[in-house]
Amino acid sequence: MTFWAAPFSLSAQAMPALDCESVNGNWFLGLYGPVARLRSPEVKVFSATPPLRPQGSDWPVYILLSHTDQKLTVRLEEYSCSSSGDLFPIQAEILDPSTNTINLACCTVVE
Repeated sequence: MTFWAAPFSLSAQAMPALDCESVNGNWFLGLYGPVARLRSPEVKVFSATPPLRPQGSDWPVYILLSHTDQKLTVRLEEYSCSSSGDLFPIQAEILDPSTNTINLACCTVVE
């Protein structure tokens, strides 16, 4: 799997707020524009970059998250995803470069 592709551009198209849950249901991620909240079970607040997209494409969307002691890269794809028996319209891959792991989550637009 290739996590990065190039070239990227900052998107003029804003992302709606998203609520995501891990496919195993043990952590949750909220993406709310410039802020993201990860609950696993403690809550950690991250600053988030504006969405990055490959030039000329709507998907995938990349968001970089930064906290004092942790950095994550979120790759969002418009792809049906299943978690806790529910279907979600967006799949997230969260890369933690400190451990070189990718965790999967399913996301929906906050209503």
